Amino acid sequence: MNKIEIIIVSVLAIMEDMSFCYAVLKKRRKKVSWKKSVGLAGAVLTYFVLLFSGYGYPVMHLALGAVIMFLFRYIYDISLGESVKIWIFMFSLLAFVEAVCGLVIRIVLPQNGEFLNLIFTTLTAIFLLWLYHWLIGRRMDKEKFQISTRLWIMADGFLLFYSLMVVYFINLLESIRVSRLVIVGTVLVLLGGAGVFGIVLAMIYYFNGTAKYKTQSEMAEMYNEQQKDYFLNLLEREEETRKFRHDIFNHLMVIQDFCKDEDVQIKDYISNLLNDRQEMFCRQFDVGNDIVNVIINYYFVPVTEKCNVAVKGHMSELHTISSVDLCVVVSNLVKNAAEAASRVKEGKGEIYFFIGEGKHYIKINVKNNYEGEIVFDKKGLPRTGRKEKDGHGFGVRNVIQVVEKYEGRCEIRTEDGWYFADVFMKI
Repeated sequence: MNKIEIIIVSVLAIMEDMSFCYAVLKKRRKKVSWKKSVGLAGAVLTYFVLLFSGYGYPVMHLALGAVIMFLFRYIYDISLGESVKIWIFMFSLLAFVEAVCGLVIRIVLPQNGEFLNLIFTTLTAIFLLWLYHWLIGRRMDKEKFQISTRLWIMADGFLLFYSLMVVYFINLLESIRVSRLVIVGTVLVLLGGAGVFGIVLAMIYYFNGTAKYKTQSEMAEMYNEQQKDYFLNLLEREEETRKFRHDIFNHLMVIQDFCKDEDVQIKDYISNLLNDRQEMFCRQFDVGNDIVNVIINYYFVPVTEKCNVAVKGHMSELHTISSVDLCVVVSNLVKNAAEAASRVKEGKGEIYFFIGEGKHYIKINVKNNYEGEIVFDKKGLPRTGRKEKDGHGFGVRNVIQVVEKYEGRCEIRTEDGWYFADVFMKI
């Protein structure tokens, strides 16, 4: 193929890969990160340098793979490692789809050359991807392809091995001169391909569903434990309230007796009485949402003696965000803030928590001071400063995963000894 034909095939291949991400993986465009455009520009430049150096389609296909990986990293705002995993999985599956489509096209249109066969094969694959999306894919849960690296490797290995088998079988079919055997072989390839595609999707859905159920169970258990402690604290406050009501009559009699003496005694006595009452009733934080109330009281009330805690905002009982997801986000942000601020010496820890609800988004802002140094990894996420990494619940990575599920964003930064976490989630 000449250079123009290679460019046309490459553009169609990019359209095919983007269609796969949209229809099968349910990836959607995120906020553009201009820093990641440098890698994409470098990959595109390398592609054209190789093209005009006279390299053929096989080498250009590898260069195109690099362009696509950096394109995914740029458009979907993901890491390069995540882009590589997606591309390998996509390459393995689409190689099989294209092999089957190419076989059918060569049987139906045997007079076409290599370029036209690639064009028709790619267009057919794009059509099948969007057909899958309209018939099945758009009803699927978009969380199902948020799978672990181990599962990615299993699926990639299985698909790559099967694709090699199909390619070898297709080459055998093309060497057979008996038309009936070719037709039978083609039907078997089509049926086998549909079966493998279904098995891979079922495997991913099953393993991911199991992992999701495990996560929900753990989060529900943690939430129930926090709710238990919260209501125990409510019972203790209710007991204090009953004691106050029981003694109020006696207090009033003492005040009446003080009226015979100087006014200073009355003022001091009433002041002490009101301070006790204020301490009793002002220890609870309330933002209007039961789940958020349980979490902020569970983590903030114990540190109020060491830290200055300010809670503001209001959020209603939302039904568009699951209780498990809300618990993941709020508990991790609040827990990290409480732990960091409580370690500030001389009781100078400060925590500011805000939650607000708009028409389309909820906003959560957590700000706290800290001592020491917070190190961020290559993805811009803070590394844990604890020696024991197990048994501490879910971290910032889980917060980001939930936020991305609701097409939001999570921004974390540090400045002059302060830690800022800003979360926006679509409702």
